[in-house]
Amino acid sequence: MTRLSIVVACFNRVDLLEETLIAVLQNRPRQSEVVVVHDGRYTDPYDLKEEVRFVSVAADSSWVGSLNAGIDQSEGEIVHVLGAGVLPEANWADAALEPFSDHAVGSVCPVLLGAGESTKIRCLGVGLGPLLGRKVLAVGREWNENRPPRVTPLGPNLVAAFYRREALLAAGGLTEDYGDELADIDLAYRLEDVGYDLEVAYESHLRVDVVDRPRRHFAAQGRQHQQLIASLPDVASWKKTVAKWGQVALDCVTSPVDPRRLLSAWGRITTPHNVEPHSAEPEPTAAVYSLADHRDELSAPDNASHRRAA
Repeated sequence: MTRLSIVVACFNRVDLLEETLIAVLQNRPRQSEVVVVHDGRYTDPYDLKEEVRFVSVAADSSWVGSLNAGIDQSEGEIVHVLGAGVLPEANWADAALEPFSDHAVGSVCPVLLGAGESTKIRCLGVGLGPLLGRKVLAVGREWNENRPPRVTPLGPNLVAAFYRREALLAAGGLTEDYGDELADIDLAYRLEDVGYDLEVAYESHLRVDVVDRPRRHFAAQGRQHQQLIASLPDVASWKKTVAKWGQVALDCVTSPVDPRRLLSAWGRITTPHNVEPHSAEPEPTAAVYSLADHRDELSAPDNASHRRAA
């Protein structure tokens, strides 16, 4: 039985993919499989087909779409999505798998450190900032294994995240509703909605400098962020309004450095206000993962009680 599926997506940087594959295969845990998603650009010069399953997608595929294609071809009870360019250290997977012994845990957040021998934290999960923007937590803080920073993330960063497959199915899986940039935040809320917990694995370490990602579409990014803000059910409407115009102002102020921010601002301004609150209702077939998988036909509260009793 496959315990862990490691799914890596490559878009433009084959060199980053190869660095990640080397690190993964050197530290590969038992009962695991490695799935690489690419648009046909990777020619497998090292003949890894016996160790790695390759999945081809269209050249214009999104990050979420590519990950879903890889997840669909994977079999593990736990799914580990990994960005090309992220380098796992020894025992990173074992430390992250341990919290899943609790059936209430649906996702696990590892520790992302800077490249090389850096002791600076690059990410310890994601959350929402004061203007309801996606916030990468603990960036730049010094890592001390004896006194790790205590943070409360909403979920793991999609560049290095662990998910229980059963939880993904129950929550409806990764979706492109709010784009690549906000998919991890969206999924974190939906996992919480169906009663799953998040744990931080402080002994699971990966290192990162640059991550291979698809090209950003700034107008869509601003619009999708605004739609996510509008969909949050537990945020007062006045806070959503303040967040919208605060983000527009921030986009405009930073536009001299990056003119594409004006496209983001325009996307926010033109987004309608009547967005339905987000729902954790999964697709009936959950076909994006595997026909062999299934989910209990229980309500969300019943599911939570069932897992905690397991």
